[in-house]
Amino acid sequence: MARVFITKMGDTEIKYCEKCPGYIPWKKCRQRKRCCPTGATGSTGPTGATGPTGSTGALGPAGAAGAMGATGATGTALLGAFGYIFNTGEQDVVITTATAGSITFISSSSLNQNVSHTGPSPFITIDVDGIYEILYYATFETPSQVELFVNNAPFPAESFGLYGQDAGSTSLNGYVIASLSAGDVITLRLVEGSGPDNTLEPNPGNTGSATEVSINASMTIKKIGEV
Repeated sequence: MARVFITKMGDTEIKYCEKCPGYIPWKKCRQRKRCCPTGATGSTGPTGATGPTGSTGALGPAGAAGAMGATGATGTALLGAFGYIFNTGEQDVVITTATAGSITFISSSSLNQNVSHTGPSPFITIDVDGIYEILYYATFETPSQVELFVNNAPFPAESFGLYGQDAGSTSLNGYVIASLSAGDVITLRLVEGSGPDNTLEPNPGNTGSATEVSINASMTIKKIGEV
């Protein structure tokens, strides 16, 4: 391999190849690739530092829809039992015998479920166990008190259902929540009145129209929970 000489011309270094006639500058030598071959490749240097993370690419297309999951368990019915029972027309309610004093309801809704009543009758039967909400209403012509009974006894203290009105011809509204069992029989009874005979006001709010027939007693029963 030819030697290379270095000389300076001013501040510039110039390389000469010894094999070239007249010491031609090394960069201009046409023989340098033949007589001065390239040396072996040096070892690979260390890996450079990782560059910054590139920007997020565009969102790819949506994948195919997955398979339908298994059917969940069947939920419980919102209301497993409910009923609406009502009365219209004048009715004398007598406070004397063991079963007297009960308000007779002439009819009930055809939509009732697990609450049984066949009118005219004061007796309403619960068909399934549960926690029940009971709302009731009555309008007597005289001051009075009514109370919910279950199986011929007043509702227990935790579900006390006695309500009253101080004046006649005003609405008397009651509300209880109670634990009831299948087969329990509910009645709404007059327990206090102006005398032995007390009359449910016929057509409360009637203004004289012959076509008006309004409800003077009713009961709404809804199962709201399990025992």
